[in-house]
Amino acid sequence: MTSTTTSSESATLVDSYRDLLTGAMDTHLSTVSNRLNVVMKQLMIIATVFLPLSFLTGFFGQNFSLLVNHVVDSAWAFWVLGIGVEALAVGVLLYLFRRRGWLGGPTV
Repeated sequence: MTSTTTSSESATLVDSYRDLLTGAMDTHLSTVSNRLNVVMKQLMIIATVFLPLSFLTGFFGQNFSLLVNHVVDSAWAFWVLGIGVEALAVGVLLYLFRRRGWLGGPTV
């Protein structure tokens, strides 16, 4: 006995394979999109951490000692006002990110 299929059975078989491949492709594209979202979230966190650092550095620039000496005439002013403000900004941002679950979570 030979197995013969009619054209309608072949069309049904081709349609079912096409639906299976479409489902597999949709699953693949969804996985790739989720990975891209994780990468974009990490890049956004890095950019957000460096944004206040860049602003503070650009604002004070080369005239930091002149600005600080008008407020306080001491050697510790650089460490408290210069480095301390930047460290505080990074610390606050990292705290907020960790509290929201953006840091230390599982990756896809």
